[in-house]
Amino acid sequence: MKMKNLKVTVIPIPQVVFFPHTSIPIYVVDGQLVDTIEEIVAKNQLVAVTRAKTDQLHLNDSFEKICSVGKPVILEKLMDGGLKILVKGNSKAKLTQAIQHLPFPIFEAEFLEDRVDGTRDYLDEKVERLKTILNSWFVENIPDSDERKAFEMTLLSTQHYIDYIATFLIKDLEIKQMLLENDSLYERIQILDSLLPESCPFSQNETVVRALKDFEQLENFDYIAH
Repeated sequence: MKMKNLKVTVIPIPQVVFFPHTSIPIYVVDGQLVDTIEEIVAKNQLVAVTRAKTDQLHLNDSFEKICSVGKPVILEKLMDGGLKILVKGNSKAKLTQAIQHLPFPIFEAEFLEDRVDGTRDYLDEKVERLKTILNSWFVENIPDSDERKAFEMTLLSTQHYIDYIATFLIKDLEIKQMLLENDSLYERIQILDSLLPESCPFSQNETVVRALKDFEQLENFDYIAH
């Protein structure tokens, strides 16, 4: 479902897929972008964080057009003039019309919402299993109990759990992007449940990864053929 349009500064980052119900730390070193980020923070505006596919930002296909937008918070002003910021996810978005490519991209964008699937009670067990997996991952990877508790308190909905599972436990960038672009929460739950096996829940099932990629290619081929 589409929502209203907005204008956003775009921060393309290699090897990163940013999900809307998460937060991401970013170091900003470009002087012009630093000034822009400070202005965005002062005006309480949003930025878009997307996966870069190439460093040639003037090319139309240099980064993913389905991404997430969020509010940047300045954590630290660095000695070299850069910034350490935290972008708190707000929504999924589609970048539509380029306003500027260099020195950094600015795009018109539209918010995207999940479609309404209706109640799926049979997924409750899968959701609880995925929550247990993420909580166990926290115990292993965040040794400080106070820090872990503070982080867990930010998980206010199923969407928060699902997006952080995709962030922390799914390593394949194409699968991450596929999950981000999927507009059904219930489908994402089922995909993640399949990707994280009972026997080794912290590692993605490579057989399922290949199957999902093959299915995606088949769907794309079918779309082109028609």
